[in-house]
Amino acid sequence: RLRPVFLPTDNVNGIISDGGHVANVIPEVATCSFCVRSCKRSELNQLVAHIQQAADAAAMLVGAKVEVQVRHMMGERYPNLPMSEAFKENMEQLGETMAYADANKLYGSSDIGNVSVKVPIIHDYLRISTRPDVNEHSAAFAEDAVSPRGDEVCIKGAKGLAMTALDLLEDPALREKIYI
Repeated sequence: RLRPVFLPTDNVNGIISDGGHVANVIPEVATCSFCVRSCKRSELNQLVAHIQQAADAAAMLVGAKVEVQVRHMMGERYPNLPMSEAFKENMEQLGETMAYADANKLYGSSDIGNVSVKVPIIHDYLRISTRPDVNEHSAAFAEDAVSPRGDEVCIKGAKGLAMTALDLLEDPALREKIYI
């Protein structure tokens, strides 16, 4: 039971991809896969260390060998506010109203987080679903993503990004705000 050592922002989801074929036979090999997330890269490193310690302790208790492979470490996101504001204005011209992400909500890590520590990024959210209760990590969201509305928002998002790129090329003051 690792939960007491987790931070409230930590998230661990996993599956047993191969745990044997019958319940009363201990398999020679068992495999599992986990997605481990936290709000900051440093917290993610601590979380992975706790999981590694727990796996090592469990293996020692039962006389097994454990191998943990860590891949795809993703850091927290640092969206650039001036670029996000320009994108938001462009999306409004295209008929999409956007709100800023709630600073009190926890959004976790992402592959773009690794990029955001090197260069300015935009990481705003466009509403694909017309249903207010649809979570982004659900089957309902996957359905909405391949709907006509999903296609429309994707095209508008691409246009909004192109418009924002043009703004960056044409507006030295905007470029200066981005790198302050």
